[in-house]
Amino acid sequence: MVEFFPPMPLLSSDTPCVAIFYSHTDKNCKLEVGVNASVQSIVDQHLLPAVRIRKKAQEVIQKVFNGKPYFAIHYRNKTGEVCMYSTRVTVECDELLEKNQQDAEKLIEPVYTLWKQESYSSIYVAHPSWSERFTLMLRKRMPDVKIVNAEDILQMDIPGMDEYKNDNYYLSILEQEICYHADLFIGWKLSYWDLTIMLQREVVQRESMTFSELLKAHGGNEFHHKNAWEQMQKRE
Repeated sequence: MVEFFPPMPLLSSDTPCVAIFYSHTDKNCKLEVGVNASVQSIVDQHLLPAVRIRKKAQEVIQKVFNGKPYFAIHYRNKTGEVCMYSTRVTVECDELLEKNQQDAEKLIEPVYTLWKQESYSSIYVAHPSWSERFTLMLRKRMPDVKIVNAEDILQMDIPGMDEYKNDNYYLSILEQEICYHADLFIGWKLSYWDLTIMLQREVVQRESMTFSELLKAHGGNEFHHKNAWEQMQKRE
C-alpha cells in the first residue's frame, strides 16, 4: 500500500467508538430495497458536523451567495496526492500529471454549458491546494461568473475564520457543508469525500452528479487517463 502520512495511533480497547459501514461501496453487500436508504437516513440525522461549523457554513453561504442559487464542484484526482506525498514517487508522475491536466481541461466547457443552461448565479469549487489551476481555468472561461473557493472565503470579513485558516480538517468539513447545501453538487465517484456528500444529499433529495455524468449530459469527452493512485495500486 502507498502511505501518504504516518499511521494514526490505534485506539485503546476500552475507547468507545461507533463504526459505520457504507454498503454502497461493497458490491458483495445485498440489502433489501429501501433498507439502505432508511439506514442512511438515520445515520445522517445524527452524524452531523459540530454546530459551530454548520453555523459558520450558513454564514459563508449567506455572505457569498446571498440566497441565490449556486452549484458546487469538488475537483480532486489522487494523482496530486500520490505524486507529491508518497515516498515511492516514480518517473511516471510527470506524465500522469500532464494527462490529469488534460482531463481537467475536458470539464471546463461542460461546466460552462451547465451554468449557462441552468442560470446559476455562482459556483463554489472545493479542491486540494495543488488543484488551484482548475479554478483558474474556470475563471478564464467564465470571467463574468462569481467562482469562489476556500482561499476566497478565508479572506472574507467573517468573524471566527482564523480557526479554519489554521486547521485543514475544519476547513474540509466546512467545505463539505457548503457543498451539501448547494443547489447542485458535482463530484468524483471514487472520492469518499464526495460520496459522503452525495449520500447525505440523496436522503434529502438534493441533486448530485458525477463528472462522468456531467460529461455525458453536456457534450464532453469521457476521461481516458488513469490517475497515479490507480497506477501504483496495480503494481502492489
